Amino acid sequence: MKLLLHPQTEQAVSMFLSSPSHAAGLFGAPGSGKDYLAWNMTAQLLGISIEQAKNHPQIFVIDVEIDGGIEKVRELQVFLSLKVPGKANIRRCVIIRQTEKLSHPAQNALLKTLEEPPADTVIICTLCGNGTLLPTISSRLQKISVLPLSYDQAAASFAAFTKAQIQRAYHISEGNVGLMCALLENSDEHPMSVAITQAKAILQESSYMRLVEIGNIAKDKNQNIPDLLDAVYKLLHAATLASVRQVQPNQPGIVKLNQQVANVLRAQELLNSKVQAKLVLTWLFYSL
Repeated sequence: MKLLLHPQTEQAVSMFLSSPSHAAGLFGAPGSGKDYLAWNMTAQLLGISIEQAKNHPQIFVIDVEIDGGIEKVRELQVFLSLKVPGKANIRRCVIIRQTEKLSHPAQNALLKTLEEPPADTVIICTLCGNGTLLPTISSRLQKISVLPLSYDQAAASFAAFTKAQIQRAYHISEGNVGLMCALLENSDEHPMSVAITQAKAILQESSYMRLVEIGNIAKDKNQNIPDLLDAVYKLLHAATLASVRQVQPNQPGIVKLNQQVANVLRAQELLNSKVQAKLVLTWLFYSL
C-alpha cells in the first residue's frame, strides 16, 4: 500500500523522523492507516524496506488485541536489555498496536520502560484514543495525529478508480486511508472492510432473515460485534450523505436513514453498557 498522509500528518512525521524522540504515539481512527505508518516509520528509522522490517530481528511487536497482558511487556523488557551491535543512533524499534487496550498491570510495566528507554531504541505506539491509557504513559509519547485525507487528495491519489467508486469508499471510510484502500481493493485482510461486507449483506436481507442471522452471529466466537455495528453505521451514514446531495433533507427517505443511524448509535451505547449482545442485535435489526 502506498503511504498517503494528510499534509499536517506528513509534516509531523517528517519532523519526528528528522529528530526522533524515544517514543511516538500515532493517534487515529480505526482504518486511518496508523499501523502501516508505524511500520513505514520503523523501516525509515532503521534504514530498511518495509518488507525487511516484517522479519527484522531488532523489531519487537506487541499486538494488544492478541496479547495485551503483562507477560508480553516483560518479554519486551528482556528484548530491550540485550545489547545491539552497530554505530547507528537508532538500532532497534518497538511497535505496540492499540496501546490504550493494554491491561493496567501491563501499562505500569511499560511505564518503567518509557521512563528509562535505551538510547538506541524508538517505541511507536498506535492508539485510537487515550481510552484507559495512563496519563503518565500518554505524557511520554510524542503525539502524531493521523488525520483523514481530504476528498480532493483522495480523488487524486486513487485516480485509477471511477468517481463513483471513490465517492462511495471515501464516505464509508470518512477519508481514513487504510480503510479506503481496503474498500477500493476489495481486501479481505482489513477487519473493518470484512465487517462492512458482512453489514452490507445484512442490510440487503429482509427483516425476517436479519433476525434469523442473529443466532449465527451470537454463536460465532470470532464475530466482532462492535466492528459489525460500526460497519452498519458507516454504511448508513454514507447512504445518508449521498441521499442528502440528491434530495431535500426532510424527504421521507432521509428521515428514515437518519433514524436508522440514530438507532445504530443507540445500539452501540447499549452494547458498551454491557447489555446482552443478542438483545441489542435483535432490537437493532428489527428497527432497520
